[in-house]
Amino acid sequence: MDQAKAAAAEAVEGAKAAAAEVTGLVESLRPRGALELIDDAGSLLRRRWSDVSILAAVSLTPTIVLSVVMSMRHSTDGSLFTDPQLIFQLGQSDRSTTQAILALVLGSLSLAILIHALTRLVLNDLVGRVESPWRILLRTFRSFHQWVGTWLLGRIALGLGLLLCGVGILWPWAAFWVLIPIAASERLTPIAAMRRCLELTKGARGRILGVALLLEITTALAQVAFFLFPAQIVSGLVDGRPLSLVLALVGSGVAILIESITAATVVNAYLDLRVRREGLDLDLRLRGLT
Repeated sequence: MDQAKAAAAEAVEGAKAAAAEVTGLVESLRPRGALELIDDAGSLLRRRWSDVSILAAVSLTPTIVLSVVMSMRHSTDGSLFTDPQLIFQLGQSDRSTTQAILALVLGSLSLAILIHALTRLVLNDLVGRVESPWRILLRTFRSFHQWVGTWLLGRIALGLGLLLCGVGILWPWAAFWVLIPIAASERLTPIAAMRRCLELTKGARGRILGVALLLEITTALAQVAFFLFPAQIVSGLVDGRPLSLVLALVGSGVAILIESITAATVVNAYLDLRVRREGLDLDLRLRGLT
C-alpha cells in the first residue's frame, strides 16, 4: 500500500514537472517586448561582463583611436561616433567632413564586429560550448572576408533609404536590423543573408523598429548621463588639450558600455525571432536530450 502511494506521489510530481516544462516552453516562445530585450541585454552584460568588455574594447579600438586623435587635434572636442556633434560638423570643412564620415563608417563597422563576436558568445552559451573571448575574436576576424560583404550591403540599403526619402531609412533599418547575427550564425552569402533577413523579419518589422527606436533613446539618455555630466566636472579641473584627451578617454569607456548594450539587444532580437518562428529553444532542448 505504501509503495502504491509512493508511486502515485511520484507520478504526480512527474506530471507537475512536465507541466512546468511545457509552461516554460510556451513562455520561451512568447514574443519578447522591447524593454524585455533591452533588460535581457543588461543581464547578459552583468553575467558576462569580463568577456563582453574584452570583445567590445577590441572591436571598438579603431574608433577609439580615431576619436582620441581627433580630440587631440581639437576637431571634435572628444566626440565619438555615437555623438550627434559629428553629424552637425558635416559640411563645415573638407577636413571635418572627411573625419566625420570616417568616424561614422568605422563606428558602424566596429559595431558590426562586436555584434558578430557577441552572437558567437551567446550561441556558445546556448549549446554549452566554452570559448575564450580571444578565441571568439580570432574566429570573427578570420571570417571577416565572409561577412563584410553582408555588412556592406546592409549599409548600402540604409544609404539608399536615406537618399530616396529621409524617413525611408526606417524600413531597411527594421528589415535588416539582425543582418549581422544571421551572418555570424548561419554563414550565408551576402545576398542569401539579405533574403534570409527579409524572411525572418517579415511581419515583425514594426516591433523591431520599436525596439530599435527605444534602444536609441535609451542609449542617448545613458550617454548624457555617463558622458556629459562627468565632462562638465572634468572641464572645471583641466583645460586645453588635456581636457580633450580626458573627454576622449571618458567617451571611450561610455562607448564600450553603450555599444555593448546595443550589440546584445540586436543579438537578443535575432534569437527572439528564431525562437518565435523556428522554435530555436525547442531545437536546443531536443539536442540536449540527444
